[in-house]
Amino acid sequence: MIHRNSAFTHSSPFMKPTLSILTAACLVTWAPLLYADENGDGRQNTPPRFNTLVTMATQVDSKTYQDFLEAPTTAPLLYRWVIESSVPEDTLKDLNKSGIINRLFSDTVWMEGLLNSGPIPNIELALANLAFLCEKDKQAIVKPIYKKLATAFALEYARQADADLKRNSKKKNYQTRWSQERMLQYYTYFRTSHAKGLLNPVFDTLDFWDMRILAGRAPGDWIDTESLEWMRDNVRLPAQQYTGACWQAPYRLNNEFGESIHSGGPYYAPFTGLYKGGRAEMTREIGAVCGGLSTYGAIAAIANGIPALTMGEPGHCAYTVRPDKTWIPAYSLSWKRGCHWCFYGHQWSNLIVTQNMFSDKESRQKSFQLMTMGDIAWKEGAADHAREFYQEALKAQPINLAHWVQYLDWERQQNTLNKQQWQAVSDQIIESYGKDYPEIAWNLLSDKVYPALMPLLTTQQEKSKAILQFHKGLATMTPAVWDFAAALKKQAQLLGNDEEAIRFMITSLPTVHLKSRDYLAPTLIWCTEQLAQFPNLQKSFYDSVASSSAEIGSKIMEQLASSIIKQAERTGDIDSFQAAGRLVKDQFKPKLPQFEPFPGELLTSGGILMLNSTHDRYGPAWQHWGVLESCGGAFHTNNREPKTEVKVIMPRMGELSGLVIVSRQSHINRGDGTIIEVSEDGSDWKQIGTIEKMKRVQRFDLNGKNIRAKYIRITCPKKDYYHLEGILAYGRRLA
Repeated sequence: MIHRNSAFTHSSPFMKPTLSILTAACLVTWAPLLYADENGDGRQNTPPRFNTLVTMATQVDSKTYQDFLEAPTTAPLLYRWVIESSVPEDTLKDLNKSGIINRLFSDTVWMEGLLNSGPIPNIELALANLAFLCEKDKQAIVKPIYKKLATAFALEYARQADADLKRNSKKKNYQTRWSQERMLQYYTYFRTSHAKGLLNPVFDTLDFWDMRILAGRAPGDWIDTESLEWMRDNVRLPAQQYTGACWQAPYRLNNEFGESIHSGGPYYAPFTGLYKGGRAEMTREIGAVCGGLSTYGAIAAIANGIPALTMGEPGHCAYTVRPDKTWIPAYSLSWKRGCHWCFYGHQWSNLIVTQNMFSDKESRQKSFQLMTMGDIAWKEGAADHAREFYQEALKAQPINLAHWVQYLDWERQQNTLNKQQWQAVSDQIIESYGKDYPEIAWNLLSDKVYPALMPLLTTQQEKSKAILQFHKGLATMTPAVWDFAAALKKQAQLLGNDEEAIRFMITSLPTVHLKSRDYLAPTLIWCTEQLAQFPNLQKSFYDSVASSSAEIGSKIMEQLASSIIKQAERTGDIDSFQAAGRLVKDQFKPKLPQFEPFPGELLTSGGILMLNSTHDRYGPAWQHWGVLESCGGAFHTNNREPKTEVKVIMPRMGELSGLVIVSRQSHINRGDGTIIEVSEDGSDWKQIGTIEKMKRVQRFDLNGKNIRAKYIRITCPKKDYYHLEGILAYGRRLA
């Protein structure tokens, strides 16, 4: 898309002036350079070879241009227009001294891979990088897989260098790590490893965008050649198993000399230079905590040609691997994931929608071509035609996030849509993303649409209707749990955040989400939290969520808490489970028999209980919360499952000093044969004890046994009812 107010920027000594526009939330769209105004009338001249494109973009009806786009000669012409309208002619001539530009123009697949495999904030540097790699490796010009590899590295090192230089623009004589020398070193590793047949077969299936994931790993000692080669040769696994590669290295906070890993250099300093496998081998031998372990797992996959990346979680570092077309989280402890490599935003939803967008190659190509036609129309001053093409592009691939951001930014710059038209755009976003990518829908609406739409809505009723329309478009929390509570908070602010706004939300939203397995619990939780600020609304809220009951008060809270807890247990949502427990906390009275607790904190407090079956008549779900607390609670399973499985997720990893299991007094024999296991990651389990004959109180002394766990699993291998009143783990919490 052409931005008429764009400016040139200088980023480094080897970069020529180029156009670069960065949109919000890492959504990057490069903008074509305007042609020279040779006539002095404010219009730009288009080279004659593009006259047909201009005619089709500005004068013909939709049927004609659709036929035109399907013609085999159109795509190469469009891609060439993008390049030539983005890069000065003299620069293209300089780059073509080795013939790279002419070869590019004669290869439609190559041009499409270059231009339509992700954001290009600095196309001149990308072309310079590509020319550099092709000069160093002639096979990159002729062999498709190396052509993809070189293009991916050229694009990523241009994108990352551009961003890096902007971040450090105030530093004098700053030199970016994303240099052509580092690019060549990293590229050469994959090039030679593949030529020797040493990479995982997944590598041969990768397209241009997939290889950008590999190329996008930040320069550093993890991807030095010795580290990569050691990973390649020593961590050779089936693709699906790289999610467990992190556990090859020991979790170790202090090294042999007592230095904490958080001290930085001193942790590894005594071992520097002792390992030929560089950082990778040193980590496996010396150890690390979550950051090092997750990086080890991710780099192990990358070194073998499999896309992977690390992720930040609250107080934790995880990673994810993509062995086929599906991203699989690894060493992940929370849904709050921030991807360390991204195109269009750091959230997990952004990664999944990006994957699905690029997997649909046909739709992506058509959408790109239509967006380019819109760019041409806009450049020629035909804004109405540009809008038509942009809308057609979004219909061609409704989940194309880059195109949505480009279009919405353009509409806000044009500032010509009326209230009804902005409402139609809002509906289109909800239809495109609401069911499968609700977080993306909300981000686009809140960041791009509502700032333009809300000022046009003159009544509270109109604004409330717009918010309600969003909620009606939701189905499930896919592709993962997202910060729905934050969205509700922002919506309340858009409505005025006063009592009338909150009244609307707490009476309307529970009704909308009443049958939703995913949204009812967080909606009810958020609504109850508002009652502290607006106590006058309590009755309105209780009436709205308990229309079938005439009771107001504790019974309603029990019903509400039970509903929330059952939803939370299905998804492992600790926050919702705990919020529900707090609603009925005062109704828990001490009920456990006296026993001697083990040393340390009560590690289960604040966690979540998950059951493979429940029996609401004998164990209402609201009582589940107390099972993990010192007061005690209760749960009761049904007798229809072949075995009972109870899982506890504690809020933090801990070193256990002991575990106490408290059974109900009645039918205590139902617990005979119980097996107790613990796990650090929820995958690898270690048995710590069995209960041959269940007692009222069963104690497991774990002092000095170095038992570390975040998960507890209790299994009774028989088809029968099962019931406990307490699962209490004690010990020391670990960072």
